[in-house]
Amino acid sequence: MLKMPLSKAVREQRRKGLGGSDAGAVYGKSDYGTPLTVYWSKIAPLAPEKESDLFWFGHEGEKFVAARIWHDLRRAKQYRGRKLIEPKAMMWHPNGWAFGNADRVLVDKKTGKWLAGYECKWITHKAHQWSKEGENVRFPAAYYAQCFHYLWVARANGHQLEEWWLVAAIYGRDVRYYRVPWDEDFAKKYEAKLERFWRLNVLGKIPPPPTASKRDTAILNERFKVETDQALIANATTENKLQRYRKADAEIKRLTAERDQIKNDLRNMLGPSVEITGNNWRATYRAPAKPRRVVDYKALTSELGATEKQIARHTKPAATSRTLRINLGEENG
Repeated sequence: MLKMPLSKAVREQRRKGLGGSDAGAVYGKSDYGTPLTVYWSKIAPLAPEKESDLFWFGHEGEKFVAARIWHDLRRAKQYRGRKLIEPKAMMWHPNGWAFGNADRVLVDKKTGKWLAGYECKWITHKAHQWSKEGENVRFPAAYYAQCFHYLWVARANGHQLEEWWLVAAIYGRDVRYYRVPWDEDFAKKYEAKLERFWRLNVLGKIPPPPTASKRDTAILNERFKVETDQALIANATTENKLQRYRKADAEIKRLTAERDQIKNDLRNMLGPSVEITGNNWRATYRAPAKPRRVVDYKALTSELGATEKQIARHTKPAATSRTLRINLGEENG
């Protein structure tokens, strides 16, 4: 794992408003965050984590994408009297609660006027989400929100741009450009939604409802890892949720049983055969090429002559979190 932490000063600045990467999460369109994770990142952020290699390469890949943008501008003879810069300072919206960090901006050398804004992405997975030339335009909605956010903040600062460009290098070899145009009607709805989240949830310290995502499960477990002996009595809203849970649980069990029945039917049908194909599907029934190997640590420590004290000294409790268990019992009525 490669560490790529933001400085404490930058983290504190980011807590004071909503940035481009927050926007997609607030809209529920991000793979990397949710309204709840954004809320807690502003209210009481956890200690910064080490970033994965994937994020590190994405960050470093931004430089190569920027170099390609400049190469394309030169090739199109759109570079004379211009330069591609990386703004160093956060760009704040006059409303005081939104900011933007543009990856690159094309400016006029003499006047400093902004001519175009660019968001650079180094894509190493989920390439199917990005359209090729000639296809109907598609790319992840979170990046649309991010680019529109920068365009919105830039225009509020007097930069009269009509579009922002999303430039993605797919697997480092296929560079694609996507235009995010200015939309006055959407801008009003966009600002209203973000302002409501900022004022009602963040300033009001009212957590937004969690989603079904694993990220929200993780943050809830982390935030509420200390428990008390307090027990609550369900109100009407909670009773309604549990009735829906009971129905969902029964349906899941029914569908799981149906799925498992079909899988056993296929095993029985295949017998010693290894494969069956149908209309746009295929099923195989094979032994693994490399059987999973399991180390018998108890036998190993015994053979090496490890004592109970030595084993205890090298034994650590596994990381755990609180577990939610729902005992449905018998349905009344």
